[in-house]
Amino acid sequence: MELVQIASNTELRLPDRPGNNRIDTFQNVLSGSGHVQLIFFVPGIDDTLRVSGIAKLSKDPELMATMEEFGKPPRAVLCITVTEAYFHCGKALMRSKLWSPEKV
Repeated sequence: MELVQIASNTELRLPDRPGNNRIDTFQNVLSGSGHVQLIFFVPGIDDTLRVSGIAKLSKDPELMATMEEFGKPPRAVLCITVTEAYFHCGKALMRSKLWSPEKV
């Protein structure tokens, strides 16, 4: 299962899976500028990956068919054109001990 699909060097695709019930939160993309910010956490790694971009919502059946999971396509796909991506210092994660076994 992919959380995010890397479509190219400058495009990410984020499926809205049945059961996520997140399609309602895409309203800001549809009615606003489309600017989005993502932050990726990897268990055991203190640095984070931050991604900025412009997003648009797609309900293209061919695109959704490429992201089927357990025989079900996503309800929609958020296509993100990346404008900036960088690793961010993990000082806050280190102080929080987020990946510490005794915190789990």
